[in-house]
Amino acid sequence: MQPRVMPTETRPHVKTGRNVTPLPSGQDYAVLRQEGLTPDKARAQLGLCRFEGRRMERVLQARTQRGAGDGHLPRFARHEAHCTAVMAEGGFWALSERRIGKDQLVVCLPLIPPKLD
Repeated sequence: MQPRVMPTETRPHVKTGRNVTPLPSGQDYAVLRQEGLTPDKARAQLGLCRFEGRRMERVLQARTQRGAGDGHLPRFARHEAHCTAVMAEGGFWALSERRIGKDQLVVCLPLIPPKLD
């Protein structure tokens, strides 16, 4: 009986001491998608197989449908009722803008209240 030969390539789901390659998380995928990459480009960049890419896209779409897909937005920004109520009371506060030179615009304080007509 011959001894078994161990494969030389690392497999991400198997821990082999120091050669552990972590699997990309759904959060890694979501960040790439939020940056504007297509699902295929995000999958390729993370080195995912087609099945894993489809699974992560389904998870992202399900989270988005539940209102939890974009962690960069405040939760109230996704609610139409809240936005409608704020606009009915005059709108949102805004940051001031200041020009530097001819072409540069800087956002700064103070906050400007919404204009009431």
